[in-house]
Amino acid sequence: MIRPRYLWFLFLNLSFSLITWKVSAQFHLPGNLTLNTDAHEFGNIKQGSIVGFDFILTNHSAIDVYLQRSVVPEDFSYIYGADKIAPGESTNIRIEVHRVKPGHFHELVNIYSSAGKDVFAVHLTGNIIPLKTDSNMAEEPDTMARIKEKPGELLVSLYKPNNIVFLLDVSESMMRSDRLPLVKLAMKNLLNSLRSIDRVSIITYASGVNVLLPSTPADQKEAIAGKIDALRARGNTEGGKGIRAAYKVAHSNFISGGNNEIVIATDGDFDLDKSNDILYKYIRHNAEEGIIISVVGVGNIARAIAQMQAIAENGSGSYIHIATKEDAEEVLLDEIRKQSKK
Repeated sequence: MIRPRYLWFLFLNLSFSLITWKVSAQFHLPGNLTLNTDAHEFGNIKQGSIVGFDFILTNHSAIDVYLQRSVVPEDFSYIYGADKIAPGESTNIRIEVHRVKPGHFHELVNIYSSAGKDVFAVHLTGNIIPLKTDSNMAEEPDTMARIKEKPGELLVSLYKPNNIVFLLDVSESMMRSDRLPLVKLAMKNLLNSLRSIDRVSIITYASGVNVLLPSTPADQKEAIAGKIDALRARGNTEGGKGIRAAYKVAHSNFISGGNNEIVIATDGDFDLDKSNDILYKYIRHNAEEGIIISVVGVGNIARAIAQMQAIAENGSGSYIHIATKEDAEEVLLDEIRKQSKK
């Protein structure tokens, strides 16, 4: 018979072992940061599936740490919970796989933070299992690449994955029938041609800024269309804050080798909290980092059109004018085709 004091001794040893295991499982990084792990094996993934894993980054230092940017393979997505990590706090870094090409993979995602000059990396391994196809399709790479495509969708073989962030002016001036309703029509027409490897975010701005739709795979068409249908115009305009919010979302979902694009839709009545020169410098800097910005303009205010054109030019994107339903049918799709062409 085991005496109670020995049971207590065994319990203490077991508890200590568990605590020690938990600590040792942490992966230590420069700047007094830790990850719950620096590698993940996804195992077998059915071709066309999107599978994710959450890395947990913890700040053990005495100062705030900022996530700055990442380098991600083009068929992976990078999503973080917060760009600032206070002392003692953690954030999730979610990596999602949407690879089409069958076979084993071993990829690195490089992440930069303010904690030090050195990049840290997470290792991702797994195996893409091909879908069953006819024998005459099995060895045809282009056919395999198109397996997830549906009629009317962009061809995977011709167009890179898209990370599209819509920044929508929903201020009172957009209420007219030739403004927000046309923008909604253009967005839904584009949505019909996007694929599971594309991602869509929607941010609105008026009296405040609202992330209406976090980055979402574009094959969730009903959910995205529901958000578009629910858009209503009201309030004042805070364009400057909206632009900063859009870049934050675009950076956190950056697709390396893909088309990372902010699409502003507005009548151009910006209430900017920066001077134009500072704003344009900020936009140019982000364009150099791979996030372009295009502007869909509605309305005919000459001053506003000039400003919208300047934003698009500095952002290495396009200025697109919509005045009629006919314009709305194809303009956004043409823009994404142009920017994502391989």
